[in-house]
Amino acid sequence: MNIELNTLSRWFKLNKLSLNIKRLISLYLHPRLKKLQLHDTSNIQNDNVKVDMVETCKFLGIIINSSLDWSAHINLINRKVSKTIGIFKCVRYKLPENILRSPYFSLVNPYYEYGNIVWAVKNTVSLQKLFLTQKKAIRIITNSEWQAHTYSLFHKLSVLKIEELHKLQVACFMFKFHNGLMPSYFIIFIHKNADVHNYNTRHARDYHITMHRTSLIKHTCTLHIAGPSLWNSLDCNIKVPFSICSFRNRMKKALLLNLV
Repeated sequence: MNIELNTLSRWFKLNKLSLNIKRLISLYLHPRLKKLQLHDTSNIQNDNVKVDMVETCKFLGIIINSSLDWSAHINLINRKVSKTIGIFKCVRYKLPENILRSPYFSLVNPYYEYGNIVWAVKNTVSLQKLFLTQKKAIRIITNSEWQAHTYSLFHKLSVLKIEELHKLQVACFMFKFHNGLMPSYFIIFIHKNADVHNYNTRHARDYHITMHRTSLIKHTCTLHIAGPSLWNSLDCNIKVPFSICSFRNRMKKALLLNLV
């Protein structure tokens, strides 16, 4: 690692660029139940400056932790959303439902949407807590009882649950890939059945779902496994190639009607 960092530092200097050493950190990825051996990674240096070891770091607004379970990022979203819900609670009796719906989409929903395709890949304890916070916000906006069932409330407000937002983003990714709007890099990971075997079957034009032994791989490899699986299950009327905007609207309507 030190050799590679020295090579990188030399390349920066030769190209008259500077590297901010103070913002250089190291993140040791390991299984959640495995203890971190700090002595194995404490000697990483760049230009004779020690690189700090961290458990979490922020990259493009998403917090990555050492076990890659996204709990730190989900907990951060939960804290930010809870503050906004406090504002809704103060004005719930002064503003009607249709007025409160607008700040929900501008102050709360963006937290649920940004990077959802990455961090909402499996049903963890942290994700379930975040969903409970979302249901709390919906009850406050509709001025409902705190134990009221939220299925009809989500449908009434045309609001997607976190799990449904994840399906929407995965479906939009597959739509772009299917219509050649994504980088060719993803061709390595996603294939059609016709590219895998020569049998003339009725599913030859469907995307190939890679075999996996554990449910962990199924939930974590979203674009690799869950993407083709979701796309193959969609109705042909939803997948009609008009534009990404029209596809997103059709997909959202199907999710609200619980058709996906």
